[in-house]
Amino acid sequence: MTIQLQAVEVLDNPAPFTSEFKFRITFDCIAPGVKEELEWKLVYVGSADNEDNDQELDSILVGPVRVGKNRFTFTAPPPDVSRIPSSDLLDVTVVLLTCLYKDQEFIRIGYYVHNEYSEEVTDSTIIKPEKIIRNILSDKPRVTRFNIAWDNDNKENTFKPLPKKENQNDDNEQGKNGGNEETKDNDNDDDQEEEEEEEVDLEATDDEQDNDDEDIEEDVIEQQGSNDNNNNNNNANNKNGDETNQDEEDDDIDMTE
Repeated sequence: MTIQLQAVEVLDNPAPFTSEFKFRITFDCIAPGVKEELEWKLVYVGSADNEDNDQELDSILVGPVRVGKNRFTFTAPPPDVSRIPSSDLLDVTVVLLTCLYKDQEFIRIGYYVHNEYSEEVTDSTIIKPEKIIRNILSDKPRVTRFNIAWDNDNKENTFKPLPKKENQNDDNEQGKNGGNEETKDNDNDDDQEEEEEEEVDLEATDDEQDNDDEDIEEDVIEQQGSNDNNNNNNNANNKNGDETNQDEEDDDIDMTE
């Protein structure tokens, strides 16, 4: 991704509902950079049940964008209260900060917004927007990234068909179509063979692993057998040594007598 978001700082938060939104945005532009401007938008979700109540509060163009670190402050007006259902004025809603390049959205940052009335609310209370306190939960953003075509990724491979001959009869056309179908079938067979080859390679890898495990087990058995032989030899040597010591003791006794 050519543009990498580093930080978004929510300014003047909490704030009255009728005040402006302010975001300080920091991002990096990776070489070779971008040729056109970035478009940033702020959308206020007026109702979770109806997208028609969503309001695009503001949209700005940022550019030219230099390679390296970039920072700017995005300011947007408050939402139009008349377009928000009265039942959705308070409690929790969402604001979406998005960025586009060449009309392609590549990042979206969502924030929960808690709108709380400064006075006690009863059934007879008339909600006044200037008495609503807006609190953006800036510590819990939801960031979504999308893959788009950047300046170096928009090259498309175009296929140019061969021109048809004017004196080509229907039989040749049918033969050509039949040949294309056969070629397509052959391509599918080739793809199937490649898949089968990959499966065979995976199975061969498992067999090699099993063979390696068997070799390790044989080495362990041989080593254990060698250790057992050494132990037997040591026991035999110890036994011969005991018999020799016993003979020497008997000789000593005979000499004393």
